[in-house]
Amino acid sequence: AIAAAVPMGVPGSRQQWVNFAIGGLIGFIVMFVFAMVTEYNDTSIRSIEDVNDYIGLEVIGTIPRMRFGRPRGGRRRRATYVSTVDEEQIDSCIVTQHDPKSPISEAYRTLRTNFQFATIKDKPQTVMVTSAVPGEGKTTTAVNLAVTMADRGIVDTDLRRPNVHRVLRMERGPGLADVLREGVDSKSVIRPTRIDNLWIISSGRVPPNPSELIGSDHMAELMGQLGAAFDLVICDAPSV
Repeated sequence: AIAAAVPMGVPGSRQQWVNFAIGGLIGFIVMFVFAMVTEYNDTSIRSIEDVNDYIGLEVIGTIPRMRFGRPRGGRRRRATYVSTVDEEQIDSCIVTQHDPKSPISEAYRTLRTNFQFATIKDKPQTVMVTSAVPGEGKTTTAVNLAVTMADRGIVDTDLRRPNVHRVLRMERGPGLADVLREGVDSKSVIRPTRIDNLWIISSGRVPPNPSELIGSDHMAELMGQLGAAFDLVICDAPSV
């Protein structure tokens, strides 16, 4: 008599499905843990809630990203577009001046109003506008914020990449650097712009030591003089 041993177990196809399910479950757990660790270690600022959580400050305004030309898309997308003026994007950056009824202009006016309410007790004489990296629109924000306020002055304190004079279509100098470095009379560099009740001190010639000039006692004295002469002084500062 011949005895044959038949192995007891799961058929081959069934065993493959079991292995597939176990592998999928393990992969899901590993990816879930990886995603949780990545999210926990991510400190990027992506929303208003992130600003409140990480920095502990209230957001007083949000400005849509400014686009130029003709919009493509729905109604919400059209709200972020700015019509160009004489085919010049530089002039179009001052949206609160040439297109005051646009949603972006309304956003700047909301920023102005919220700023005034937030500082109703302190009443600051100077405000600095900056950004995390270049190209985020700090100069555009500084100029449009100044336009929405009457009897204001704007100072280009970005002595590395000055742009305020370009946006306002004015000469770069003489300006702030000339006052701090060469002792030029500060009153001689305060110039009116083509916008009513808006005055500017441009950057002047780019110096080799901008940090030392901005941090000098002469700069502090100048800011005190400007604060006494204007209702509000808005400084367009370099990126952080």
